[in-house]
Amino acid sequence: MRRIQIYICQCIALALFVNAEILAQQIFKTTANSVIGYLEYLPDGYSNNSDKYPVVIFLHGNGEKGSNSTDPAILNQSISLVTRHGPPKFVKNGYKFPFILISAQLKNNYGTWPVSYIDEVIEHVKTYLRIDESRIYLTGLSLGGGGTWLYAEHFSEKIAALAPVCGGNNWPPNACRLSGNNLPVWAFHGDKDTVVPLSKTTDMVNAINACVPAPA
Repeated sequence: MRRIQIYICQCIALALFVNAEILAQQIFKTTANSVIGYLEYLPDGYSNNSDKYPVVIFLHGNGEKGSNSTDPAILNQSISLVTRHGPPKFVKNGYKFPFILISAQLKNNYGTWPVSYIDEVIEHVKTYLRIDESRIYLTGLSLGGGGTWLYAEHFSEKIAALAPVCGGNNWPPNACRLSGNNLPVWAFHGDKDTVVPLSKTTDMVNAINACVPAPA
């Protein structure tokens, strides 16, 4: 009986250790200026070389906002919400990406992702991580998809590609800013979406493709 108890205790300890290791893959940090919380994931081997890495910036949806605070301790309490969906969820479940992943959290006093908010996160991580600035990729889900579109409309020269998922908050008259910089776009949207109309994506994609010259 004692052997069984010892075995069970060992299994529990191992499970806790593995879970801690998985959680440790994403570290909570904040920007210096507005104290924006985000999760940082570094690929295996990052600390063993001097290479520059591509980075994916992930913007979450409306249900994963954090506190309107500049206290890192308070922001840290809600940062786990960011891991509900998308790339940070895969990391939480043990998946290993070959790139840096930065998953920012929007404060709950914002209704949408401000361009300046996203840019602060991007510029901040560039100051201390070995990021290949020619390979900065932006993706987001729902509200975050809208933030992805909006950022690309204003700073298409700063990113290598974007992948908005069921995002609104875009403006087709700005589409040629993306096309003019030959910015690759891979947009996703389900036709059963009852929150963000499918037309928000199709209209923007059609506007990009209608630019002169057309994107390559």
